[in-house]
Amino acid sequence: LLEQLKRYWRVHIIMGDTEIAQLTVSGVLQLDTPRSVLRALELSHGLQVVELGPNTMQLLKAPQ
Repeated sequence: LLEQLKRYWRVHIIMGDTEIAQLTVSGVLQLDTPRSVLRALELSHGLQVVELGPNTMQLLKAPQ
């Protein structure tokens, strides 16, 4: 999924750990709106998106 997002968005996304990288994502997502895709991942998979800089974000497990 993140490789597909790179086609629309020039932001580097860092995985917080290997478990996040192994997540299975399915559904219909609007890849041309990457922020909404990341928001959907936050809500559906219990993740948190952290902006590390203007062109870098990190995906982490959300605090419980």
